[in-house]
Amino acid sequence: MKPQFTLPPHLKKLPQYALKALSLTAFIIMGKSAVAGIHKSPNDHREQLSFKLSNDLSVLIISDPNTDKAAAAMNIAVGSNADPETRPGLAHFLEHMIFLGTNKYPEAGAYKSFIQSHGGQMNAYTAYENTNYYFDVSSDSLEPALDRFAQLFIAPLLNKKYVERERHAVHSEYQAKIRDDQRRSSSVVKQIMNPSHSYSHFSVGSLQTLKGNVRNDLLDFYNQYYSSNMMTLVIEGRESLPELKAMAEKLFSQVPNRHTQPIATEAPLFDKETLPARLSIKTLKDDNSLTLTFPVTSIRDHWHEKPLQYIADLVGYEGHGSLLAYLKQQGLADALYSATTLDLKEQAIFKVKIDLTDRGKEQQNHIIESFFTYIDLIKQQGVQQALYQEQSKLRSAEFRFAQKLTPMKEVSRLAALMQRYPTDHVFDAPYVMDSFKPQQISDYLGQLSPDNMLVTEQSADVETDQTDPWYKTGYRIEKLTRAELKPWKNPKTIAGLNVRSNNAYIAQNFDIKPHNEAETGSSPELIFQRDGLRLWHLQDSEFSTPKADTFFSVSSPLANDCAESAIMTALYTQLIKDQLNERLYDAQLAGINTRIYNHMRGFSVRISGYSDKQPLLLKEITSALKSADFDRQRFDLIKARFKDSLSNNTKDKPYNQTTREIFRLLLPEWSTEDKIAALDTIQLLDLEAFVAKLFTENSIRMMTHGNLTIEDSMALAKTVEDNFIPDQQKTPVAHAQVVRLQENQPLIQTLEIDHSDSAISVYFQGQNTSVQTHAEFRLLNEIASSSFYHQLRTEKQLGYIVFGTPLTLGNAPGLAFVVQSPVAEPQALERHIKTFVSNLGGTLDSINQSKLEQIKKNLIAKVMKQDKNLGARSNRFWKDIDDEALEFDSHQALANAVADISVQDLIDCYERMAARQLVVRSFGQKHKQASTHSSITEKRCDTEVLQLKHEGEYFEV
Repeated sequence: MKPQFTLPPHLKKLPQYALKALSLTAFIIMGKSAVAGIHKSPNDHREQLSFKLSNDLSVLIISDPNTDKAAAAMNIAVGSNADPETRPGLAHFLEHMIFLGTNKYPEAGAYKSFIQSHGGQMNAYTAYENTNYYFDVSSDSLEPALDRFAQLFIAPLLNKKYVERERHAVHSEYQAKIRDDQRRSSSVVKQIMNPSHSYSHFSVGSLQTLKGNVRNDLLDFYNQYYSSNMMTLVIEGRESLPELKAMAEKLFSQVPNRHTQPIATEAPLFDKETLPARLSIKTLKDDNSLTLTFPVTSIRDHWHEKPLQYIADLVGYEGHGSLLAYLKQQGLADALYSATTLDLKEQAIFKVKIDLTDRGKEQQNHIIESFFTYIDLIKQQGVQQALYQEQSKLRSAEFRFAQKLTPMKEVSRLAALMQRYPTDHVFDAPYVMDSFKPQQISDYLGQLSPDNMLVTEQSADVETDQTDPWYKTGYRIEKLTRAELKPWKNPKTIAGLNVRSNNAYIAQNFDIKPHNEAETGSSPELIFQRDGLRLWHLQDSEFSTPKADTFFSVSSPLANDCAESAIMTALYTQLIKDQLNERLYDAQLAGINTRIYNHMRGFSVRISGYSDKQPLLLKEITSALKSADFDRQRFDLIKARFKDSLSNNTKDKPYNQTTREIFRLLLPEWSTEDKIAALDTIQLLDLEAFVAKLFTENSIRMMTHGNLTIEDSMALAKTVEDNFIPDQQKTPVAHAQVVRLQENQPLIQTLEIDHSDSAISVYFQGQNTSVQTHAEFRLLNEIASSSFYHQLRTEKQLGYIVFGTPLTLGNAPGLAFVVQSPVAEPQALERHIKTFVSNLGGTLDSINQSKLEQIKKNLIAKVMKQDKNLGARSNRFWKDIDDEALEFDSHQALANAVADISVQDLIDCYERMAARQLVVRSFGQKHKQASTHSSITEKRCDTEVLQLKHEGEYFEV
């Protein structure tokens, strides 16, 4: 018998949709784990235990006997908030230094080397209130990894011989983002904040802020704040809870307890005299935005109620009648984001960011007035228990059926959350929304007032009169006048604006569908095929979630046959998303996410989330795709926005541009210049004619996976078939060809990038597309990447961004070494990389079969890593379909190939590796000025690559 839920009398007058929300919330609450202690999802079958060590260090352990990865994280409740005024960036500098040797393991790279050689990875970050260290390893290596990890907090050397080196590493990290608009604008906002509040200070660090005898300050900082009573530790492994607890007690009880008191800041974030104000920030990219910032009282103690989250959900709503829908209808904005962006113990910041059109730039005051009209509407009609209960229900469902994270992501997240929430609520606190307090919501709405507001305009063409000292960003700050404030304090009503109502996509059925045992398998099966459409399906039998993934891809040789076609395919998907935005947003709120995106072969649609209402959503999406009705005004606006986006590609980080250029050169892609030229010529009629052809000459692949039966899958496929097949002509499957580089004919491409850093990507291409070559290149990367980072970044200090990575283009294996450097020009970087690659031969000669077996074991563990959730498994299946690996065993085939490789195989592959090379580079401004030969700084290989394409030098698909 199903549990009965009876509404109390005072709730029986609520609207019908609210009653459904309350009823379902009750179902979800009754479904929660009834076990005392840690509140966790009923779908979480792991065991957890929290406790404190004798030194007052708070610990949470998670036992998962089935995990293939173990992980741990330590969070210290201190960050840049504790930087001395004379040492901005000291907390961040300590994060760098702490990894470089301990009393027990003195070698500077010992910790990282151990982690990487045991199938893992490690990292850390410094935030305002927290510093977070985390790692993962293969599940059989947890205890020795924990031993090394614990020593970082027990007895780090903080060796003075590495101080100068890491000062440069921190400075390189600072320089690497010197032209990042987000970092630049954040720094400007800090300039106008209260200087007495430590949040206003520069936090990254540089050679200037860390000069002099910084080690003494470093030791003082460490000895004052790195105290066990300020730390929270999370460990996840396959061992039992008693075993994990014993590890924690044995290894972390020695962390010293200095009885440090948490940092408290009484100063307000903004001086009273500062607000209300208007701030103008000059950007580098062609992005125009308007941000409304409101400092508000702390919300830390209101995590049960989440009043600001309730307000953010209403302000950020994008459906019918919303503020964004109105602004888009008026041609003023493209997007709107609303959130609490800073949540401190003493106070918080609530922001609304609006992406402006060119017309919107000229009507910012009207946009602000419209915002306050909407706030008044929420005050009058929006503080409703029915709406609150709907939000509560959706969050409860999200928690009940939350997809698992990878162990490393989870432990890092939990360790930080333990500083904020009671440990028994560390899993569910972000989802809890169980106490409707209308007066509390109204109080926060009252703080969103014109008198308490910073208006920030960001654009490339604003007038400025001041410069940020850290990022050299131009800005201007002005007090808002009474005349400006007056219409915002008494805004006009706007017809058509309304607070959101019933959501048609909220699932009503959360049942897990029964299986037909005869049809249960471990990989998708082709269950339907006809000319132009193939459907694979697998009903999930492992993750026990009422969710599913429905994917389909439309491939056409027309989609990317020239720059104009590529642009029209991209424009088409952007216009469809814009046309469907209100419905897709409602679906997203209801737990169904949709991606519609273009690619080299056409476009794809991915629907992921609760299966109950996916048929409804798929029907609306396919109908819009097939019978698109584009508004000319929206076409012009999206075309202009697309052009800005393309132009901004040339302002991306240099290393991103060098790696992206490898893809452009060797795959059927088009340059930014070609795309912009094509975009300028395209009119709405051109697009409509192109789309008609696209739906005539194509082939369709489709997959369903999750809480769907075969009958459900066939019904979904029928929706696609009804819309797309009638006009479809038989068309071969489109494939993306990869240019085969010629042996011993290295190519060099030089990019013109306006940045102070130089950058380089040196790409080595495999000789064929066999699974053995893929395996050999993956193994070479496994052996090379750690030492490459250590030598070029840690030892030679060439830059903050240094990495080696497998780079697979289509079906062609490859390996890339990437560096972005403020200190060395591209030729020097290339010499360093080539020297490293040359010396790699000696490393391979010294590897015996026993050592190779350990490296292979670690790589196989990565290749065969468990699918932690339904989405991860769906993505793996879909990639195999995309690659035509229809046995769905590509990961196993790669693992088998890795297992079969001998030392001699690896040496043979290495000796062939340098035969096919492509170097893409850019000169930093000072490096370019130092070079007098344009033949060097302007060297390109477009002609040679184009010739290879004309000659048909491609890898076979």
